[in-house]
Amino acid sequence: MNLNEENYKEAENALKDVLYMFVDAIVQSGDFSGLELGQFDPFRFLEVGGSSGKTVFLTDGECDILMKGAAVALLSLLADVYFNDECNAASEKDKVENGVMLNFIASKGQLKPPKHFDYLLKIYNVYKSKQFIMDPYIEQAFDAAFSNEAEFYSAMKEVLENIIKTCFTTLSRFND
Repeated sequence: MNLNEENYKEAENALKDVLYMFVDAIVQSGDFSGLELGQFDPFRFLEVGGSSGKTVFLTDGECDILMKGAAVALLSLLADVYFNDECNAASEKDKVENGVMLNFIASKGQLKPPKHFDYLLKIYNVYKSKQFIMDPYIEQAFDAAFSNEAEFYSAMKEVLENIIKTCFTTLSRFND
C-alpha cells in the first residue's frame, strides 16, 4: 500500500492496532494464538510506502512496524489453528511427524476446514510468494508454520524477542 491522503488514516489506525497486538503478545509471553488483532486487515499492510510525493504520512520506522505487525497478525492466525486444534481431523501421528499445517495445506480440504480456512489458503499464498517483510525471524516463523509444528513454537518466541520487544526498545529511544 502506498500511503496518500485517502488512506493514511487507515494506516495510522492499523499502526495503533499493531502496537496493541504487540503488547498482547508480550503479555501472553509469545503465545500468538488469540492475539487481539484489532480492526486492521493485515493483508493490506504487508508492504507499505509511507510517502507520496513530498508528503510523509508515516516514517520509515512506522512503516516497518506496520509491515512486521501485519506479518505477526498472519502468524497469529496460523497459531490459532495450531493451538485451538481446529485441524482436528489430522491424526496425532501426522501432527507429531509432519505438523498440522503442512498436512492441511497439502490436502486442501480433505481435512475438516478450520474456522480460519479462507485465511489459511490466503496466508499460504502470501508465504509462497514472499509478500511479507523480509525479516529472518519472520521468515523462519512462516517456514516453520508450514513445515514443523514444534519449530513453529520456538520460532514464535524468536519473533517475540527479536521483533516485538525490539520494536518497543526502539520506540523508547525516540524520547531520548
